[in-house]
Amino acid sequence: MRIRIYSILLLFLALFPIEFFYSEEGEIVIFAEVGSLPGNSKVYITGGNDELGNWFNMQKMKKRSYNSWSFKTYANTGDTLFFKFTRGDWNTEAVDSSGIEFPNFMHVVKGDTTLKFKITKWRDQVQQKIILTVERIKNKGGFIELFEGWKYRIGDDSSWADPDYDDSEWESINPQLNKEDFKKLDWTGNIWFRNEIQVDSSLWKIVFGFNFFCTGAAEVYLNGKSLYKYGTVGTSPETEIAFVDMNPRHILFDRKEKQVLAVRYSNHSAEKLAKNNIQVGFTTILGDIEVFVYNRINTVRELSISQMAFGAFILAFAIMHLLLF
Repeated sequence: MRIRIYSILLLFLALFPIEFFYSEEGEIVIFAEVGSLPGNSKVYITGGNDELGNWFNMQKMKKRSYNSWSFKTYANTGDTLFFKFTRGDWNTEAVDSSGIEFPNFMHVVKGDTTLKFKITKWRDQVQQKIILTVERIKNKGGFIELFEGWKYRIGDDSSWADPDYDDSEWESINPQLNKEDFKKLDWTGNIWFRNEIQVDSSLWKIVFGFNFFCTGAAEVYLNGKSLYKYGTVGTSPETEIAFVDMNPRHILFDRKEKQVLAVRYSNHSAEKLAKNNIQVGFTTILGDIEVFVYNRINTVRELSISQMAFGAFILAFAIMHLLLF
């Protein structure tokens, strides 16, 4: 009986190819030919799997020559790869000839292959203001970081929230305020930011998710109206209450093409943060509110499970200690 079972198994293995049990792995070499690359810059790739960084980690490509870079990865036959190119972060994402981000590059793995792409421009070189269109939001996967177009002025004046206020003499800056940008400021602890955003009429009725992360305290205004408060903006360390909010909010634009975002901001721990290479300002992302909420719920759930597991471990240890001693 046992011999008969073995015979049937061997016959089954002979009839079905080994690929029936596992997919063949293919080697994919991705080349990027780049132009207008700033000095000392590097080219990175990121995408939708572990090898490509899962969209969060940028994978450095190998430099072949001044304008040629490559990256080698492996994937199973039938897998679909999605990826984009940057110079290290989303502020330096590759864009097309009109300055709009590319949709995700895509490749269906059929075996070993070489892919070649030509990149001529980068987001930080061509985009000077935030323009929201259906095409751009689609190309960005439904999420847009609000990096461009911000102006600032040191001080604190409530009239700076007025959408009609003349900010033509204000200077441009990335509101994240990394260490290099922060050093340029005559910092007093209080600052205002303003940004005129161009919103296509097809997006006026859409409720967007609004993620705002800061290391100080902030008040956000849309077209002169108070939108959200994060902590308490203060004129001194004693009156300021910093607040880190990981929960998504929402934003609905007025029915007009030009929208003005203004942020009243304070950070009286800025010098200490900058010394440790921690952003002093804020980061803002617009996107699909349902995805924002879903991601936040999953994060909270994972933290809760971890806390429960840790609590169970402590309880078990306490019971063992009680029984033994």
